[in-house]
Amino acid sequence: MYDYIIKLIFKGGKIMISKKKVHMLLFTVMALFILISVPSISKAADDEHFIFLTSEDLSVTYRTDKTKGVKGEEVILTVTPYPGYKIKDLDTRLTIVDSENNSIPFTKTSGPDSNLEEKFKFIIGDHNITVTVPHSDPCYDLTVDPNIKFGKVTLTESKLCL
Repeated sequence: MYDYIIKLIFKGGKIMISKKKVHMLLFTVMALFILISVPSISKAADDEHFIFLTSEDLSVTYRTDKTKGVKGEEVILTVTPYPGYKIKDLDTRLTIVDSENNSIPFTKTSGPDSNLEEKFKFIIGDHNITVTVPHSDPCYDLTVDPNIKFGKVTLTESKLCL
């Protein structure tokens, strides 16, 4: 019967193993690899947190650049009201909280532009996140005849908010 020498790098030592024990050793090493690897794979999945978006009305579109991520990742939120609508004080009325109801700090990065689009960024923390976009308000045009002494004033919904 022949013996095999398998060098293991374990504190710099060598281990001599007989031919019969080679298969058992390989099985044990594979089992240890699986036990070590599987928890770390499931841990990565546990580290992902979802981003949920809600709004108080349907006259605004909103989106984030990702739907889930891990702690420390930056998320960009884009909010655009439909033509004829405007969200007043969006940066003070927007709410971003985690699943523990803790406020998530956010920063306005741009806007409003010509489409009244505004962008915000925030960082994913330890929990899922819910973003609530406030309701938008319709815009109106006020028309007053400059030559009028008595008469009526017209207020109409505007397609362009300024």
